[in-house]
Amino acid sequence: MSLYFKKKRGNLEENGFSNQPADYFREAIEKKKIKLAEWLNHKTGSYSPIQKKAALIIFCIFFGGLSFYILTGSIHSHNFNTRALIITHLKSGMPPSRTQVISDTIFRQAQRTKRFLDSLRTNDTAKFKAILLAKPYLLNNLQLIESIYKSQFK
Repeated sequence: MSLYFKKKRGNLEENGFSNQPADYFREAIEKKKIKLAEWLNHKTGSYSPIQKKAALIIFCIFFGGLSFYILTGSIHSHNFNTRALIITHLKSGMPPSRTQVISDTIFRQAQRTKRFLDSLRTNDTAKFKAILLAKPYLLNNLQLIESIYKSQFK
């Protein structure tokens, strides 16, 4: 068994390895780029300079407009008044405002979410971590909903 786990002595060059990573991928990408450039040159070789400029202008207008559309779609204003429950952070230095009444349906939904997250924590930790990275205050908000709900009936 020691034959398979024998540690090789010496530096990498003596054992036939290089300290630099292989340039295979870089060379493969360069070959693909050259091949694509030759294919495009062959396809557009019969175009006049005016046709090439018109195609470039159409390309720029189309993808510029698409980029502008995506940018404006990501900046649009959100309507925060449609939420059923707004939770304010109580440690912000501002006096706590009057809390809203939490209905039974919201509390049951919070409990279901809590059970779902608990099952994810034990079964699929990667998905659980992804959810917590996307919504970092989710567990705190669920606890806050539970404490507000229970304080309503005291």
